[in-house]
Amino acid sequence: MGKDELLDKEFVLRQFGRGRNQARRRYRQFVLDALPLGHQKKYYEVKDQRYLGEDDFIDQIERRKTSAERLLFEIPLEDIAKEVINHMAISRDRMYSLSRDRIGAYGRGIVGYLARKLTGALVKDIARHFGREPMTMSEAVMKVETLVEKDVELARRIEHMKNVLVARGKKKYLVTVA
Repeated sequence: MGKDELLDKEFVLRQFGRGRNQARRRYRQFVLDALPLGHQKKYYEVKDQRYLGEDDFIDQIERRKTSAERLLFEIPLEDIAKEVINHMAISRDRMYSLSRDRIGAYGRGIVGYLARKLTGALVKDIARHFGREPMTMSEAVMKVETLVEKDVELARRIEHMKNVLVARGKKKYLVTVA
């Protein structure tokens, strides 16, 4: 899908078949079969000024949205890094070192994890902050996500850092999935 395209044509075609030619034929037939039905009002009935679909679909979206709501905060990456440096006792030199030092990588992973959770920061921006490749940063964040699920003490320490950072941060906005 191109940068300015509103529709992922390849995704739509994959719904009609594996091979491109077969998918195009089936899509064309799908459209031709629907043409005699003409304008159908049900496809234009927006509910609650934002939903287009059946009631059970809307209920499903509302449930998903409610469970996914969260606040994001304006917290500079530098502030998150300082908190991790202080709380995890990792030196600034190690955190910002360009070497492959495991302790520094661990710290950067925690910073990335917190930045994603608290600020919604993009991995590429976190990686740029540390002078790393986005893939390397992404792997570090995923490693911390896995560790947090397994290590109760690490989860407790990260929760403490979250609370400290949130207390200092400025609310950004509420994120909902709809």
